[in-house]
Amino acid sequence: MGDGKRQEGYPNINQVGGNFFSLLDIPLVAGRTFTDHDTVGSPRVAVVNQAFVQRYLADRDPIGRTFTFEVGADEPVVSMQVVGVVASTGYNDIRREHGPIIFLAYSQEPDPGASLRTLVRLAQPGAPFARAAVDAAAAVNVNILVRVTSLDTRIADSLGRERLMAMLSGFFGGLALLLAAVGLYGVMSYMVQQRRQEIGIRMALGAGRGRVLRMILRESAVLVTIGVVAGAGLAVFSSRYAESLLFGLTATDPFTIALSVIGLAVIGACASAIPAWRAARVEPTTALRES
Repeated sequence: MGDGKRQEGYPNINQVGGNFFSLLDIPLVAGRTFTDHDTVGSPRVAVVNQAFVQRYLADRDPIGRTFTFEVGADEPVVSMQVVGVVASTGYNDIRREHGPIIFLAYSQEPDPGASLRTLVRLAQPGAPFARAAVDAAAAVNVNILVRVTSLDTRIADSLGRERLMAMLSGFFGGLALLLAAVGLYGVMSYMVQQRRQEIGIRMALGAGRGRVLRMILRESAVLVTIGVVAGAGLAVFSSRYAESLLFGLTATDPFTIALSVIGLAVIGACASAIPAWRAARVEPTTALRES
């Protein structure tokens, strides 16, 4: 596997070894990948992804087609023959859409350069590998510098901004939920306190504790429903501004919205349960005497 690069105005270009696609489980759609017969002395070949075919070959059969591109201002035009097509995948940045990629055989590069990136799949995930890589490089040349990075680490580093935003959003969302619960509890407690005489009269006229409990919970449910409907509408309207920060989700993901609504409803019910229980425990004689 070699270094990837991008020239302005061209697709992404990546020099890879023959086993690159199998190591990353990239499906072969048509043709073949690189073999031992692809050497410096053989005709230059390339493997492209489906996005390349759709953009530059108009979905025509790409196998055997030849294309050229200029590597640099002072370098000759390179002619490549497409020998294979693989599925489109991400390239360097998981946030971007799958763009066109040209894969070149590293074995056909006359001047491979001083750096090389090698992909290694471990038989046992988590097994120590850094020391073995350093020793293997030192056996070739003691001046070789080796840096070992796991694919999980690179993915985690690329998602640093999303993780930070998720943590901040989760914190402030939890804080807002706590304030809403405390506010609803306060409103319902105040309402029960102001209506103690009314509740006492209702109970003196025969209203049971269960009926009083349902009455208070029903009134709190109305407040929660109004808040949830208004909040869901505002969330859907404003979510488009946060869509660039989402990965693997749409701005109007129905499961997330439904889960949020259910969570808010449960929190609202819990916050109003204590005032409702207190209302149901009111003694009619005590409430009438206080009036």
